[in-house]
Amino acid sequence: MSGVFDRLSKKLGEKDDSSGISPLDLANLPQAQRQLMRILLRELEMSLSALMGLVEELPEGKRPTQAEVEEALKSLALEGWVIKMGEDAQITYKANLRRKAPSTLAQSIWSTLDARIGEAKESGLKKDQQG
Repeated sequence: MSGVFDRLSKKLGEKDDSSGISPLDLANLPQAQRQLMRILLRELEMSLSALMGLVEELPEGKRPTQAEVEEALKSLALEGWVIKMGEDAQITYKANLRRKAPSTLAQSIWSTLDARIGEAKESGLKKDQQG
């Protein structure tokens, strides 16, 4: 069953919140963006200096430069996969994971059950009328 807010959103015609990154999307990102997303997913929210500190701990061959980190963060923020909060020296970044779609399993189970009960009632009425 969908929640009250999901039903209100549908009634108001709001678009589905599909911005953000899903775990499957991580594999398709360029290396620098993938590394930053993995760090942000572990640490939840970080400043640029804290993020650069963890980037410096990466193996030398896989370590992006500060310019690459800043460009990757800019690109991820434009795509809506990273949320940039604050101003000037107080800017922090956090991963923006995609909201899971509500399950429709419960709806299909109940509609199937209702249909079967209706069929059983109809066949029972037909048998009573014939006999």
